[in-house]
Amino acid sequence: QARRAPGRTRTHDPLLCKQGVGSTCPRQPSRDPLTRDPDNLNLEAMQLMRGRRVAVCAALAGLGLGACSDEGDGASSHGCGGDTPVVAFDHDTTDPDRGIGGGVPEVSVVSADGDIEMVTGSWVASQATFSPDGQHLVVVKAEGDYESAGPESTTLWVMSADGSEPRELTRGDVLDEDPDWSTDGSSIVFVRAYYDGERYIWSIATVPAEGRNPAELFIAGEDSLDQPVWSPDGQTIAFVRSVYTQIGDVATTVWTMAADGSDAQPLAELPHVASLDWHPDGTTLLVDSDFHEQETYLVDAGTGQAELLASGAELATWSPDGENAYYFRNAGSVTDSDWSIVEGHIEDATLVDDRTVLAAADLDDTVLAD
Repeated sequence: QARRAPGRTRTHDPLLCKQGVGSTCPRQPSRDPLTRDPDNLNLEAMQLMRGRRVAVCAALAGLGLGACSDEGDGASSHGCGGDTPVVAFDHDTTDPDRGIGGGVPEVSVVSADGDIEMVTGSWVASQATFSPDGQHLVVVKAEGDYESAGPESTTLWVMSADGSEPRELTRGDVLDEDPDWSTDGSSIVFVRAYYDGERYIWSIATVPAEGRNPAELFIAGEDSLDQPVWSPDGQTIAFVRSVYTQIGDVATTVWTMAADGSDAQPLAELPHVASLDWHPDGTTLLVDSDFHEQETYLVDAGTGQAELLASGAELATWSPDGENAYYFRNAGSVTDSDWSIVEGHIEDATLVDDRTVLAAADLDDTVLAD
């Protein structure tokens, strides 16, 4: 699951800075699914149904066909056949009939047999995340004049994986984003930002998956927060805290806290953290830095010790058994012919490429799920 680090300053609306509006906004990784170039392939903002060994979705604007090859028998996978959604992704939409000129995100799912279905209708929506059983999605829905001024608010909605039975999970004049389901499916952790009349206040909150009022677990004030993710045992939440320096740069630190918000503490300071992924045994995290060479680190969840595993690898995520990792090579060239998705393993503190799962050269103008 791809996430991104924030970009904002104290003199700008945080989401406008995330959208690249404002010359004094600090450098930011291009992870926000609300800012996609509608002419680009969207390979970053996608979410795989848990339990599959690997699923890769490459989405092109327009219609396409699909193919699927099942490589796993996880409890959440329904196999490679039929109409079960296995991949959810954001894509930018151009629709003159609705007055949309381009760059407006919506969410689609790809089924095991390769069919694509948009599940968010006329919404401006992004950051789709499957429930652990694969039956539901939580998405971030934006309200307001999105194209010209950015959303006035963003809230969380839950729906069936096919887009039916949507229901509002959070509400209000808030910016809710970065949702992540707990491993038992009972709770969703997310980032909340709201304006108190003078400044934006950022917090990590949780909300029961069936609804009710959210509970703020950690409040960071003006320091922005991103990418909260549950540990496999559901006892710990890791997240990213960003502090903007006097020279206009951003310092990002991985933090952890107990599931009830207690014992919050910094774990490791790394440059421009772009994504986090817990190892299935909960002892380490893969942490990506979107800074110069796109560095990937292995961080000890107990001590915070960070080892540099690779440069030039992006959006690394563990396989369900923790034996391998999957990541992009040359992902910055997503519209060119040299990017690839690679399976690798860690050996002697180095991320070693084992095989190419999917390369740009393998794609025509179809949608492929492998």
